[in-house]
Amino acid sequence: MESYQVLIDLQTVMNMLSKEIIMKLNIGEGSFIASLTTFGRKTGKLHTVLLRLVFHNDKLYASRRSMNGDWLQNLLKNSHVIIEVNGDKINGKAALLEDKELLGIISSLKYNDERTLMERIVIEITPG
Repeated sequence: MESYQVLIDLQTVMNMLSKEIIMKLNIGEGSFIASLTTFGRKTGKLHTVLLRLVFHNDKLYASRRSMNGDWLQNLLKNSHVIIEVNGDKINGKAALLEDKELLGIISSLKYNDERTLMERIVIEITPG
């Protein structure tokens, strides 16, 4: 029972930390423009691109139509990313999102046109 309580407390701390980190960026629910920095899968050098990201339920999301982008290939090799908004930077861990319902929500938050219906690859970024 005690280890269960410790696990809950650790999760609570991690959730609070994520919210505090996100608050640093001063963003609200929806889409925004940010710099995403990944680490080159071959060179290990920093690779930064300007993207439209989505903030939803204390997490950040990036998406693409295909798996071909360098930034996507890089983060599949090394999940550590850096997000920069208005000069503020946070670190995060990226993972492919497979929840079909959430994929649709993210597309709807990112676009206000027919692109919401397109199949996309979505990356979930957890701050920390």
